[in-house]
Amino acid sequence: MKTKTIILESIKNSDVWTEVAFELKFEKFEKENPSLDEDKLADKFYTDVISKMFEYGEYANIKLTIDENFNITGGKIIPHAKP
Repeated sequence: MKTKTIILESIKNSDVWTEVAFELKFEKFEKENPSLDEDKLADKFYTDVISKMFEYGEYANIKLTIDENFNITGGKIIPHAKP
């Protein structure tokens, strides 16, 4: 079956990309940084995780693989590259 890969850039979804990061990564991050208080932990999480994947926590770049039936068969979020 044929597939085509495309990149969707700067997909804005306010708060959702940040929510995705918190939902999927924060618990592990919190366990790895037990000495930080709540505010410092959130700041470090934003710097170390969110800002590396999403621009301003609102924009994502996504790579999708689509088959000839127009089904998404693969893909990933492309990390945000800092200028």
